[in-house]
Amino acid sequence: MNIYDQLQAVEDRYEELGELLSDPDVVSDTKRFMTLSKEEASTRETVAVYREYKKVLQNIEDAEEMIKDAGGDPELEEMAKEELKESKAAKEEYEEN
Repeated sequence: MNIYDQLQAVEDRYEELGELLSDPDVVSDTKRFMTLSKEEASTRETVAVYREYKKVLQNIEDAEEMIKDAGGDPELEEMAKEELKESKAAKEEYEEN
């Protein structure tokens, strides 16, 4: 399992924890609620960063598509190229950390 699969698994578990923590049966079981709350809190920052990274990847994909679909509009193409440049720089920064 690569790092991205592991991060996706953490995000999936985080979503599951959110659902569990809103379940009345879990809320009424103080010990279980506290255990799940701690697990949710321990993954919150990781999930937030992973979601930001996924957003950057989507921005790259969108910018590349805009460049292809610019239809000779130099202003739109330039804007998309700038977005692509910024997003690729952000991607590199995430991958270095």
